[in-house]
Amino acid sequence: MTGRNTKSANKAAACDKEGINVVSFLVVVKSEVGRSLRAINNDVKSVQITLNKVVEAKKRKANIMLLGLKEGADDDDRVHKIINHLTDGVFGLKNVLKVIRLGKKGDKIVRPIFLRFDDAKIKELIFKNIRRMKTLDDSLKNIRLSHDLTIQQRSELKKLLDDAKRKKESCKEGFLYRVIGEVGKWKIVQFFAKKDSKSIMKKVDTVHELICDGLDVMVLTETWHGLDGNFAIGLAKPPGFQFVDYIREHDPGHGGLIVYFRKEFKHIKS
Repeated sequence: MTGRNTKSANKAAACDKEGINVVSFLVVVKSEVGRSLRAINNDVKSVQITLNKVVEAKKRKANIMLLGLKEGADDDDRVHKIINHLTDGVFGLKNVLKVIRLGKKGDKIVRPIFLRFDDAKIKELIFKNIRRMKTLDDSLKNIRLSHDLTIQQRSELKKLLDDAKRKKESCKEGFLYRVIGEVGKWKIVQFFAKKDSKSIMKKVDTVHELICDGLDVMVLTETWHGLDGNFAIGLAKPPGFQFVDYIREHDPGHGGLIVYFRKEFKHIKS
């Protein structure tokens, strides 16, 4: 009788152990499934956030912020005049889907104007011709144009601007630092801060206008541009052109050579 009881007890213990193992296995499976689901949810959220950023940035590609334009009943007329001037009379207010002052009106605040064009290429043309802002009427010369940036883009740009400012303040070699580049692809560039009147830094607009007069090739000597690829060279370069430049090795901060030419021309830089 005792043997039978022992055998039954052993079977019961074995069953209990199997039951415990099954429960443990189920707990592990449930835990792993939970982790997998959380990981999938996190991945989906991450993808959704990325897609939202892309969609938001794409929506803003045709937007411009107009800053510093004093408020008046003739806002539309002045906005049209600015657009028309910067696009050689091709585009105007008829190409703007939305124009509105942002923010609450106040006596001491000049609210920015939000513009949305029917084609992002119009905005691109305006920014390519942004130097022409200087040739507007005196009443319009102090206005500024800006991209319609997302909160994240504004944060990124501010960080780069702050970094550029710190670099400039700590630099003892006479260099300046500027943030340049397309929206979301900004970078800090360094250039020689030569204040001599011979420097191309003082003649960016003049050089740009001369090339735009119909030249295929333009050669500049004694340019005093300080560094290979100085960003001022790019500012003077009209769309459809490229350039090569050279700095005298024994006098890197002064003389130099820049050749502008149309992109259809081939060149070899040795």
